[in-house]
Amino acid sequence: MLGGKLKMRKILLGSVVALVLGMQAAVAQAVPKSSSGDPTISVGVTWVFGRGVAFGAKVFSTDRSGRGAVSAGLDYLFTEGTWRPNLGAAYLQDGAFVDTSIGFGSDGFDFGVGIGPVNTRK
Repeated sequence: MLGGKLKMRKILLGSVVALVLGMQAAVAQAVPKSSSGDPTISVGVTWVFGRGVAFGAKVFSTDRSGRGAVSAGLDYLFTEGTWRPNLGAAYLQDGAFVDTSIGFGSDGFDFGVGIGPVNTRK
């Protein structure tokens, strides 16, 4: 039984990594190369209203400091043991981000706010 759970967790982790890398590639293709910066990825902590704390990975449409960005992410909700795909808007400044996100999944929609480190440039 324990071996099956470990195998399932490895499969889920691999799926999350593949999803995040896929999202980064999709954002890189969708955002034209210009002075707006390059897409970047990060990890962060999100407070999901009514559901608790989540930890996850996000892809941002730009790496420019002092600018807003569109984000796509996948969070893990500790209190429920479930995954939370989300889309949102973020502000990147001096190596950190603050974002708001709308999560969606089999249990409907929710709202969250998050923070975390991110590699930014001027």
